[in-house]
Amino acid sequence: PHARDAPAGRLMSRFWIGGSGLIPSTDLLGGKARQLAELAAAGLPVPPFFCVTSRVFDGLVAQFGLDTAALAVSQMPTADLDELHQTFDQLFGRGSRVAVRSSAVGEDSAKNSFAGQLDTFLYVDREALAERVVACFASVVSERATRYRALRRGDVEVSQVPGKSLWKRAPG
Repeated sequence: PHARDAPAGRLMSRFWIGGSGLIPSTDLLGGKARQLAELAAAGLPVPPFFCVTSRVFDGLVAQFGLDTAALAVSQMPTADLDELHQTFDQLFGRGSRVAVRSSAVGEDSAKNSFAGQLDTFLYVDREALAERVVACFASVVSERATRYRALRRGDVEVSQVPGKSLWKRAPG
């Protein structure tokens, strides 16, 4: 574990701003976001980002099930939607555009890259943000991601799919 690791139970928010103290565990952020968080913690230049943790995804799955169609049209609970917009406004400003990228548990690991399997959305404005985050979550059960997991014989853990990492300028 990293010296600045935060136990999963200590993260109060369902969102995490990159470089904001203790780094949540990979099961909350996913591999890609966790690696970016470690780079930022080491003082390396990383574009501003925040993560929608696996807690938001788990809440959607609990409400709608792990089905692409249901997730694609589902709406975030009001509290999550409000926090998503507040975090976006705080970090980037209302008029900004960002990239919405996946960061799955088991992604970017020694065994599984998951490269190109989950959706990415570019130039997303505040109004489309929640829809794109949910669409990114839904891509975990897309045909290509499902085939990839089958080829990996279940080695990829996707029961929790954390972290839609959002960057203002360039993805990490």
